[in-house]
Amino acid sequence: MHMVALKTARALLTLMLCSGAVWADDASVNITGRVLSAACEPTVDPLAVDLGTLSRSILSSKGVTGSHTDFTLRLKSCPAEVSQVQVQFDGVAATGDNSALALTGSSVAKGVGVQLLDNAKKVLAPGTRSPLMSIIGGNSTVNSLAFSARYIATSDTVTAGSANASATFTIWYNN
Repeated sequence: MHMVALKTARALLTLMLCSGAVWADDASVNITGRVLSAACEPTVDPLAVDLGTLSRSILSSKGVTGSHTDFTLRLKSCPAEVSQVQVQFDGVAATGDNSALALTGSSVAKGVGVQLLDNAKKVLAPGTRSPLMSIIGGNSTVNSLAFSARYIATSDTVTAGSANASATFTIWYNN
């Protein structure tokens, strides 16, 4: 037993002495950014979008959508030095479809989510940025950014109930 332990210790010592050298190199990180004079302000907060009432029979299988409802996000007092923005909507993703917002509240419909769409009617999943949109900066200008919302079946089985969702939005500036 003593001999096995001694051989094991020698083998470990030999392996430690034979290990290769580790090389490291220094690197640097350059941080860039900009401080704006002001931020765009929404003209209405909170913005309400009414999707109306939809029969659950329309959402007959997963992926089927209801018709879209257009809404406009209006921004005022945008910085003069900014010519383009992106909008990112954040919220809890729906179970079964991460391209849609989960429904909130009590007595909610099951198997349903709310999708947001950009001005080209392409889906904006929660946490993703819209394409760049042109704006005009200045205190007297109100910029209108077009979006849409619609219901989507996130499951093959949809049950009736309230169908409300909420999201926050972030404006990303580009000049």
